[in-house]
Amino acid sequence: MELIAADAKAGMEFTMAEATSQHALSAQAASHEARRLNRLVAFFFPLASDGCR
Repeated sequence: MELIAADAKAGMEFTMAEATSQHALSAQAASHEARRLNRLVAFFFPLASDGCR
């Protein structure tokens, strides 16, 4: 019975670690996309606001 419980615990810990890793990769990708968007805004916003004068 202890072996089954230990195996289940190890499987659950592996699944949690894998999910955490996937979450970190998704967060990194979202951060990269946000950085790209900020660069576009930083470039085009002054151009767009200059035309309002």
